[in-house]
Amino acid sequence: MKWFIDLGSHLFESIELFSRLVPDIEHWNVISLEPAYDSDSKEHIDSFLESNELVKKFASFSFLPLAVSTYTGIAHFKRDYSYPLSGSSSLIQHKPLHKYSTIILPCIDILSLINFTRPSDTVLVKMDIEGSEYAIVDRLASSGLLSRVSSLFIELHEYKLHRDINLDYTLLQQVRSHNVQLFEWESQNLSFASTFLDLKRIDEDYIQALYE
Repeated sequence: MKWFIDLGSHLFESIELFSRLVPDIEHWNVISLEPAYDSDSKEHIDSFLESNELVKKFASFSFLPLAVSTYTGIAHFKRDYSYPLSGSSSLIQHKPLHKYSTIILPCIDILSLINFTRPSDTVLVKMDIEGSEYAIVDRLASSGLLSRVSSLFIELHEYKLHRDINLDYTLLQQVRSHNVQLFEWESQNLSFASTFLDLKRIDEDYIQALYE
């Protein structure tokens, strides 16, 4: 089976991009996560799920109105006021902000999501979760389930936060040790690629360039 697990779906923009990039959309099972954290985001999510024909083209499509975490339960997030109410990338745990409110959201353990797959499956994971990617990759690596991931498309955030290059290098080493392909996810320009193979491969030179 083929899986696309979308962690932080940008209100389904990345789902729509993915559907344009793969030639065999009917063979892909999609799990999409996006917390419905206010009335505008919930309305956008409900509208997409009710009226968009795209979701019917996948082999299966599951939407979870949750944040991904290292455990199942609730967690505190910061709501970034620099984004509009319906904007994406506005829920943050580890990013310093000047203007925010605190909200509580339900979370699901990343292991619960990966356990939907089998070792023989093709599993693509897209991760844009505002700095929580380091804990999530740690969780996958320590559990032995990181090897289930075929390719990881990720936006790194540590260089935007505390500028600790060691965390980015550690993530790179963890992924390499499990033979996972690692690519940069460009969240600010979702239509820039014509194929996933056009995405920038993350390596040590790329990480070093982030800090220059």
